[in-house]
Amino acid sequence: MLGLVVAILVADLQLASEAPLISVALLDDARVPHEWLRQARNELDRIYREIGVELVWWDPTSCSDQATVPRHLLTIAIRRNAASLQKKLSEDAIGITSGTADERGRVAYVFYDRTERFTPLHRGKYLGHFMAHELGHLLLPQYAHSARGLMRAQWNRDDLERAEHGQLKFTPEQANLIRSRASQLAADSRNAPK
Repeated sequence: MLGLVVAILVADLQLASEAPLISVALLDDARVPHEWLRQARNELDRIYREIGVELVWWDPTSCSDQATVPRHLLTIAIRRNAASLQKKLSEDAIGITSGTADERGRVAYVFYDRTERFTPLHRGKYLGHFMAHELGHLLLPQYAHSARGLMRAQWNRDDLERAEHGQLKFTPEQANLIRSRASQLAADSRNAPK
């Protein structure tokens, strides 16, 4: 009997310590070169793994049945430019997210034409950081820009250098909020009626 109780406690601790999962779809409407897209996804995975959140990639072309779409699927859409959104954005805006003050959206847009000013050597890394920033907006409260780190509204040369070296990160407070939101989404998905 004691062995069974210990096994149950160990199983509960393992479940509690597992990183929360976020289901993410990537729509590449800009036709980003494969190598840069691979680098961007790897960078995005790394950034979120470092704060204790795992991304589960969902391929929207892999199924035709709406029932198989993850309940709290978040989407990153890479657009060629911002023109298709019919919104007036500043020239240096790399992306935008959907949502309101009351409810966070589910789609983050990144504008690929605005990444082309960066050297091809680091373009995939930068794209991954831009995607991480916009995904952060879907998981953090509204107006989540910060004075430093990955969620700065305006990045400077130092921020880009930190991104090149994988050192541009979420603040500890943002990391906690993202983990909490990811855990909430995962719990909602588990508890949803089948």
